[in-house]
Amino acid sequence: MPLSKVDKEYGLDLITPIDAKLVEIDRVFTNLLPILKHEETPLARGRADLVTIDALAAATRNDKLHFEGFSDYPNIVARWIESDFLSLVKRGDPDKQKVAAPLPMHLNTYKLRNPQYCKDYGVAMQIFSLLYYGAPDIMRRLRDYLLRGADYESDKYDERTPLDIETLLMMRILDQQRADRPDRRKQISIPVPLCRGQGQLLGDDIDRLLAYEKDVPRLVLIGYIKNIMALHVGIYMLRLFHIVPDIAKNAKRSSVCENCHVGTSKHRLLEECPYAVEIITDMGEDYRTPMAELARQQFETHWEQLNTYIRAHLTLKKLHEFGKTLQDEERLSEDALETLEQVAALRDFEDQSELKNFFRSRIRDLIKTDGEERDERLVMIQRMGLNELEAYIEMLHLLRQRFHEKYYRDLFDSVFLKNRDNGLLRQGIGKTRNKRRYAMGSGLLETLVQIAVIERAPDGTFRTRHIRIDEFIDWLQHRYGIYISRLPEGMTPSIADLEALRQNVIEFKRRLRDIGFYTDLSDAYIAQVIQPRYSLMMRQRV
Repeated sequence: MPLSKVDKEYGLDLITPIDAKLVEIDRVFTNLLPILKHEETPLARGRADLVTIDALAAATRNDKLHFEGFSDYPNIVARWIESDFLSLVKRGDPDKQKVAAPLPMHLNTYKLRNPQYCKDYGVAMQIFSLLYYGAPDIMRRLRDYLLRGADYESDKYDERTPLDIETLLMMRILDQQRADRPDRRKQISIPVPLCRGQGQLLGDDIDRLLAYEKDVPRLVLIGYIKNIMALHVGIYMLRLFHIVPDIAKNAKRSSVCENCHVGTSKHRLLEECPYAVEIITDMGEDYRTPMAELARQQFETHWEQLNTYIRAHLTLKKLHEFGKTLQDEERLSEDALETLEQVAALRDFEDQSELKNFFRSRIRDLIKTDGEERDERLVMIQRMGLNELEAYIEMLHLLRQRFHEKYYRDLFDSVFLKNRDNGLLRQGIGKTRNKRRYAMGSGLLETLVQIAVIERAPDGTFRTRHIRIDEFIDWLQHRYGIYISRLPEGMTPSIADLEALRQNVIEFKRRLRDIGFYTDLSDAYIAQVIQPRYSLMMRQRV
């Protein structure tokens, strides 16, 4: 019998607003822009017409003052916009290609998005909630940086801020759009993240990157910010694999979370975190090496935790539905479902017969055949001696496991930017290597180096510094849980593992040389230093 809509319901904002699906980080960032701009208020109804390449090219012909000569070469202008300015759905297919949105080079570029093709499935709201509750001041600093060049009242180019040619062209097109205003009649709900420390760490990374705002080209800096946002969403989801089952089981989180020190600690940010994520990362290119196998095994270890997480997620979702039913009957107060811990506590609801009857009814509807052949797997679960809630969750997990696994796989491929230069995940092509492993691309490595070489003084000033290779490797481990030269605590390395890790450090140095941050002058550790690409000398934040 097909599952009913109520059985399929899965999303719960108290856990995460993310609907696990394949996303594009450019479109995620584009959908984050209006939320950053207007914060708690949603936009009034947006545009009804579809943005097309021809329409954008025509906008350059409409403004002959600022686009002198563009009308003489309409095809070249259209091709330029298509190749350098847009995120496209089914790029290259003349019949199916559609504009999702311009690349997010300015805060106002969201005005030219096509919402039906520019979906983020809640990832933008998750990033916003991490910043909103973890680093609100830095979130607004990011907004101001992205809005630079636009007059606050008119939303048009202010005619004085220097911009790169790409952003200026897009600003001139945006000048032909109406100024939008937030809808003050209602407020959006901003879910509280289950790990605020992740939001504090994301905010600190963005703050360090914004220290380069006068030195790094705008599009490059925005690329760094997108890279770090995607990385943090991936790590945050792995952290939820531990947090959510803990809440579902104990109706509370670790007491360490109440006094999270991520925002105040200077170095060993995650040392005491009970939900710390450990990512053994391959720095080489060869999928057949022992180090690649270690990275594959680590991904498989995380993936095995997915089943536990899905069961816990389903448990909390269905308890939340039970609580909503009680609220509708005015048997539960309006504020009784505000936290995930309150939802988990419904497992011990005072009227246990009410709880049993609710889920007994769900089970009965689930296995009802209506003349069809009965699913014996569900009957076997019913005979396992589980209580009604546990039996119902096991049935749903059995019937929906493959569905959830597929879409979570798509989500992790998206946020860890699989097989991209700025990603942390790689997968081969053939059957022998068609397994995912943690592997850092040079683009992500460059982003992390740019963050690591920034030093913050107590008075709020920034400067760049040289750091040793071993110091940087240690920094990656304690800040993000990325392991390069050793295995996580509790894993005893074999002689082969130690050799693999030694080779991994060699590959790590080679990558740093390739991207221009390291020159190998000596075997001595004190001489193996990473050199900043940009020199910032005690720059005061304005």
